[in-house]
Amino acid sequence: GDNVMMKLPAVPAGLRRLGESPSAHSSSSANNSRFKDLLPFVITVSGQDVFQRHNTPQYRALKWLALQDGLQLPIPSNKIENQRLVQRYALATIHYATNGQLEEQKTYWKKSYNFLEPIHECEWNEINDSGSLRGVGDCDEFGNVRILSLYENELHGVLPREIGLLWYLESLALYDNWSLEGIVPPEVEDLGNLKTFYIHRTRLQGNIDFLCNLPVLQDEMADCADGQRDPLHQEARVSCSCCKQCCGPGKEEFSYPCFMMEQASQ
Repeated sequence: GDNVMMKLPAVPAGLRRLGESPSAHSSSSANNSRFKDLLPFVITVSGQDVFQRHNTPQYRALKWLALQDGLQLPIPSNKIENQRLVQRYALATIHYATNGQLEEQKTYWKKSYNFLEPIHECEWNEINDSGSLRGVGDCDEFGNVRILSLYENELHGVLPREIGLLWYLESLALYDNWSLEGIVPPEVEDLGNLKTFYIHRTRLQGNIDFLCNLPVLQDEMADCADGQRDPLHQEARVSCSCCKQCCGPGKEEFSYPCFMMEQASQ
């Protein structure tokens, strides 16, 4: 994925007003200005439609970046600052899209892993007892995140297309989140550095054969078992011709085994 170009679209007048509250006092005019200044950068990667409504994950992520984020990233003036803004925005969008935070002090996620804290997003994580990272991090020397690991964390909602903006991601682990649903966004194909992709035991669905085009992908697990191995004969939620392992409903009522796929080859 190439870096987002710095050529920004003009912001329509109707969108310019979105950051303003009806009773905006002069004290908040700087905030409104910051919202409007950041808007073109996120429109470039997410389009305009998602900012027309105030309840979308993208709008909420922008509002957080502009008004609530304690780090207050600068308005980008070069490619590096732009990439940093886009990365933080993408992670905040994923957070809101999976109900990381519904309202003040209330969260669906089992653990927050420091998401939306006023620290670098490379530190939005915890290292567990076995030494593996949970959350987001393992950044390279330029601060680009390489791991997104939110498995077994009670994610609710959908995976937004902004996942495709984390261009340097090498490992994506979202398995064991039974309330994560919707279509796997095709923008995952933009993750050219992806090596592992684990979305099994979720309610994500769709055809993910676009993964077969990723150059360094080595290991994939999804709910792509076709039901022929068990008496229930349920259709697979996910279609994937190159996945190394496929999971699906087992012979026991609540079992959900995973199988090595003999035909899987890249």
